[in-house]
Amino acid sequence: MNFVTESSPHIRRRATAYGMMADVLIALIPVILFSIGYGWWGVRNIIFPVLAMEIAEFCFVLIRNKGSFKERVKAYSPLNALTSAISGIIFGLMLPATNGPMMYFYLIIGALFGIIIGKLVFGGTGSNIFNPAAVAFVFTQICFGSSISSMGNFGDGAVHNFWIDMIFKSADVNTGATLLSSSSIFASPTPYTNISLLDLLLGNTAGAMGEVCKLAILIGLVYLLVRRAADWRVVAGFALTFIVLTFIAGLFVTYKGHAVDNPFLFVAYMLLSGGVLYGMTYMITDPVTMPIDAPARVSYGMLIAVFALFMRFFAANPEGVVYAILIMNAVATFLDYAKWSHSQFNKKDIIVYVCIAAVAILVICLGVNSKIDAFQAK
Repeated sequence: MNFVTESSPHIRRRATAYGMMADVLIALIPVILFSIGYGWWGVRNIIFPVLAMEIAEFCFVLIRNKGSFKERVKAYSPLNALTSAISGIIFGLMLPATNGPMMYFYLIIGALFGIIIGKLVFGGTGSNIFNPAAVAFVFTQICFGSSISSMGNFGDGAVHNFWIDMIFKSADVNTGATLLSSSSIFASPTPYTNISLLDLLLGNTAGAMGEVCKLAILIGLVYLLVRRAADWRVVAGFALTFIVLTFIAGLFVTYKGHAVDNPFLFVAYMLLSGGVLYGMTYMITDPVTMPIDAPARVSYGMLIAVFALFMRFFAANPEGVVYAILIMNAVATFLDYAKWSHSQFNKKDIIVYVCIAAVAILVICLGVNSKIDAFQAK
């Protein structure tokens, strides 16, 4: 018997890693085109993180490999360049198109921290357990979040998007706070009257430049699924769990909080707000940081949705998708543990899915009910 040894990443699919990374890059094109509408501020958010991550990856390859300088340079493969570029783009798109001069520093430092701590310390391409873009964003948000939010952005009129200006009249450009920045998404109808579903779909809102236009993200998602560059199991696990839990929360919001007319409307607003679709399309589908086996990937997607909603509904920071992804990146190896890992679905998997859903539904029901009561008691 002959054994074949291959270097990471190990991807169970009849395609090369280069092909998959190229597909991800193509799927990012609609979001990149929308972001370029912010002018130089949008281009800057893409260029600087990509350059920072590429340089860090290149230096890592030079240091890690042995031989002459020329031989070490040759070790820097197109896969290294592609993965670093994609991580840099995803990170840059997660930030708003602000015009503050300190933004250059934040982009570079955040990108370097993300690729070094989130990827290179684990051994480089294919060996990382955390998504580098997610690590970069969380670091930037924690360290510089208040400074970035105080800069001029599309929401207060300092930076406009060319495409939005073409579609909407100046009087129709949304300059208010985003839905998730409101005091309550459960009991007050104000956030839902200030912004429409069309605004959320087309990107006529403030927020991270790559996350606001949901139409562009959905185009990228369809491409990834058709090309099978994204595993439909993790996408389905996340999407179905998110929709079911938000629908249940919407029942309380509709019949007790009176913030929206029906629970379906609440689900639509939750799906189109924040980074839900962006994270589902470009981050949880990362084949390196997700579990290997198909049943575990469903659990992985479900748990990301559960943690994201818990943080969105009950935590101080309403945008919990990235944090949920990092938590599950760490848990992915546990889901792949040899004693219970398997490649085929069985009855035990159904029991696991039901248990996850049952606990999540219980917490959502109790938590949302209490949240509405607390808001109405003020």
